[in-house]
Amino acid sequence: MTATVPPSTTRPELEELRRTVARFVDREVRPVIDDWERRQRFPSHLMEAMGRLGLFGAAFPAAVGGEEAGKLPQCLIVEGISTTCLVQVLALLPIAVPGDRRQCDRYVVPGLRGEISVCIAITEPGHGSDVAGIETTAVRDGDGWRLRGSKMFITNAPFADLFLVAAKTSPQDARSGISLFAVDRGTPGLEVGAHLDKMGWHSSETAPVYLSDCRVPADSLVGEQGAGFQYIMEDFNFERLLLAAQCVGLAEESLDIALRYAREREQFGHPISEFQAVRHKLARMATQVEAGTTPSVCSEAPATCATTPPSASTGTPGC
Repeated sequence: MTATVPPSTTRPELEELRRTVARFVDREVRPVIDDWERRQRFPSHLMEAMGRLGLFGAAFPAAVGGEEAGKLPQCLIVEGISTTCLVQVLALLPIAVPGDRRQCDRYVVPGLRGEISVCIAITEPGHGSDVAGIETTAVRDGDGWRLRGSKMFITNAPFADLFLVAAKTSPQDARSGISLFAVDRGTPGLEVGAHLDKMGWHSSETAPVYLSDCRVPADSLVGEQGAGFQYIMEDFNFERLLLAAQCVGLAEESLDIALRYAREREQFGHPISEFQAVRHKLARMATQVEAGTTPSVCSEAPATCATTPPSASTGTPGC
């Protein structure tokens, strides 16, 4: 959110982006963030406002409504907002990368505008980071697919319009047997479970997802059959950058709060910010925040996401 530590980039367009995001946060987020946390709900009505500012599309090609500004600007956006922006981006990228025109027009273009909300359903009750071990299956059923299985800890699931679901199309194969499917909310057999009461980050809505003989048409397959694992791994590479940026943003906000408190809190007739021990703590915090600033994390990342998919046979990244 508000950066206490001066940003380490001097590119004018990036500084303007920081200011745009900061103004949006100050105007739309700060006044209500505590209420969201108490209610454990995300104000999905802000999605369109975020879309109008281009907060979802920095790393996407112009052909699908993106800005083609690069991954670094997207990291700066996530650093400044630290909200569901991250999930919206990660769920749309695997659809945009293969570049299917119909799917891009139906999901990516309105998704980048914030007109629809999306989630990516990979994690299962028995499989977290072990993506190759997922047990949800997709079996051919006439001219479509029938999905069976369950997902857990799915961010945005309570209000998502689109579910990007990972399923085994060849259960005997681990990595090469996973495919991705675009499943619309309201599809028979798709059910969202009860909202999960987490330890923190309450305004990020999370829930399990159940797929009970959920039948989807053939054209719901995203990209190549069997290429889902590669799409997910490439998505995760970008996710690691975005999560690092999010952590920097949260650290900056925490430092701001600590500084403000240290200047307001008085003991022995002086603000505690004047005490040497407290100043040492604040200095160490500021040093760690500076060391983690986003440009140093993302400066070597590829500029934009490619529109060619990874190879299903070699796993060569498409981004």
